[in-house]
Amino acid sequence: MTDSPLGPTALITERDVASVRFLLEQMPEGDDPSTFIMLTDEEIAGVDGPLSLDLVSSPFLSQEGIDRRTALACATRSLAARGMITLDPSARDDEGGVLEGDGDPALRSMQLSPVLAGVFLLRRSAAGFLAATRVLEAGTTTSALYFTPDGTALEEFVTTDGLHLFTLLRRDAICGRLAVFVDPFSAADADGAETSVPRSELSAPGFVPPDTRAATTVSAMHPSGGRAVHVYATGTGVQVADAGPFGDQGPDPSPEIPMAEVSPETLQTLLSTIVDEILADAES
Repeated sequence: MTDSPLGPTALITERDVASVRFLLEQMPEGDDPSTFIMLTDEEIAGVDGPLSLDLVSSPFLSQEGIDRRTALACATRSLAARGMITLDPSARDDEGGVLEGDGDPALRSMQLSPVLAGVFLLRRSAAGFLAATRVLEAGTTTSALYFTPDGTALEEFVTTDGLHLFTLLRRDAICGRLAVFVDPFSAADADGAETSVPRSELSAPGFVPPDTRAATTVSAMHPSGGRAVHVYATGTGVQVADAGPFGDQGPDPSPEIPMAEVSPETLQTLLSTIVDEILADAES
């Protein structure tokens, strides 16, 4: 259970579900998905509690010297002024019946607009989750994906200064977008011979191969386990260290992890395999 103004994580109303349906109906056709809403660290934490940022980064709120309580209060007031949340209980829409969980939705400290309600329900109840955290010279960014059972994903792209850009992605657009994220300079060239790297070395702070320009850790989570992959884009290619899947007992305990340079096609195949593992679990 999270410490959230929205109440217990498992509390879902008919209005919440209708908000998700509304969002998905607005998803544009075509291959050029666009951001439909942008929120800040403090707006997300103000709506859904500080723990709601645990799976992604919070670059602004994580800075030293930030007065979190004041920042969250100001963000909440701003959302109310823009009509994105309703604080007055007498001015709220009917939530309908409670479909899942215990509690009274009338006791929530705020009611979200349909767009916000859809975003936060997708974040809270995803059938699977993937986070790609990329380190560049200019800073660290994160692309988080919250999957629905039918393969649609809500992307939350977190910028270096704590802006969260939300985009809805169809299944056939996900892997191409991930490939661009992990290989931002289109460095992938050809498949190379497989070597190995000690697991302890790979997990050491600051480990990167020589000439690395972008280092990305891809972490997938679903009900039966997950997978971790490290992608290093250098000046001449892309190297991948695949830590492999993990289940209830944790990651593979083997001391060595395979590592190899990959072509664009192999990179796409690997990312597609990770997404397929998430969705296969979501559909079962």
